[in-house]
Amino acid sequence: MAIGAAGGVVQIVGLNSFVKFYPDKGSEISIIRNAAALAAGDKEWDSSKHNSDPIYIAAMDIIDKKYPAATVKDFVDHIDYAVNLIGVEHVGIVSDFDGGGGIEGWNDASETMNVTAELISRGYSEEDIEKMKQEAEANADSDKAAKETAEKINAADGMIFQTDKQLKEFGEKLSDDKKGPIEAALVELKAAHESKDLTQIDAAMEKINEAWKVASEEMYKAEQEAGANPGADQGQPEAAAEGDNVEDVDFEEVK
Repeated sequence: MAIGAAGGVVQIVGLNSFVKFYPDKGSEISIIRNAAALAAGDKEWDSSKHNSDPIYIAAMDIIDKKYPAATVKDFVDHIDYAVNLIGVEHVGIVSDFDGGGGIEGWNDASETMNVTAELISRGYSEEDIEKMKQEAEANADSDKAAKETAEKINAADGMIFQTDKQLKEFGEKLSDDKKGPIEAALVELKAAHESKDLTQIDAAMEKINEAWKVASEEMYKAEQEAGANPGADQGQPEAAAEGDNVEDVDFEEVK
């Protein structure tokens, strides 16, 4: 309401993840990818190597059915909501084809007619549609900056969730000098996320990624050493018992 009162414009972007957001989808895909990497004997996910795995492909088919892609009708539902709330003169229609975006039925400029047809079927005039397109073009630069900010904030949110989860799962397996930097960087990321400081978000995310790499290498080395000395439990029971509980850390690097 305030946007309309101030003469502003809300841009409705034809990007699948903007039109339909599934909070659990990202973490479920990470689990599938980690499983595919482990099944292949690797520490980390490698799309060039694991994408063709039949089990991975089958699992992703299930994900796609569980979380269907956004359609033109879903997109126009958002337009309807905004128009009803603040008026057609304060709503713009935006594509994101150059950024790899799109929705089912509007994946490139050649399919724009599908959006136009859906709008007309809902009672929008050609004048209304043209007005929304013009508003979008007039605000393209500010929208690009806002989109980049939103994506960075979302990436930080995802890393916070993933890091908290991994610390709960693997925290007891990490030595203090490896766990400490992760926790410190996580505190920095949460503060930067709260203040929407993009520069600090980048710095904190990089710190977390680097800290997890170091921790993962240490744990992987410990696991390999334990596997190379299977008889160690006979002479050194305490060390073997500790080694048996060492697990490799699989983490998703967010850029």
